[in-house]
Amino acid sequence: LFHALDPRLRREEQLRERFGLPVLSRIPYQPHARPRPLLPDELSPGAHEGYRTLRTILAARARSSESRAVLVTGSAPGEGKSTTAMCLAAALAQGGARVILIEADLRRPTFADSFNLAEFNGIEHVLEGRVELSEAVLPVRIESTQLRILPAHASGGDTLGLSFAVVGK
Repeated sequence: LFHALDPRLRREEQLRERFGLPVLSRIPYQPHARPRPLLPDELSPGAHEGYRTLRTILAARARSSESRAVLVTGSAPGEGKSTTAMCLAAALAQGGARVILIEADLRRPTFADSFNLAEFNGIEHVLEGRVELSEAVLPVRIESTQLRILPAHASGGDTLGLSFAVVGK
């Protein structure tokens, strides 16, 4: 009875049945003790393959669509939103896409720590009109590829925890 009344989704079939959504890729859970997202070079080979599979599927769908943006979000802290956004952005960049990774979590920003950024203008400064977007976007190297990021600025506030991977050709 307990399992029958449990609202959590535990298997792919439950996701397909309840929402009619396909599973695009499986990315294994990556346990870690660090208080920041994992960078791609810290992932298991299985997780790397999961992100490469997701990259391929998204690239195929992008060819048949006008959409060039991917939103990574979740409902609770510690689910892997930032890790997923960073690793997917790296996989997309490795596949030849031009990528801007945008962090919109102004409450708990993590990209600056993950990429060891000390001085930067973040999305907060752009939204307030203090700097131009082109001044705030920073080039970073992940593994053997370069992508651009727009980190949040540690400022507090009541915004949602969202990370975006924006792709354009």
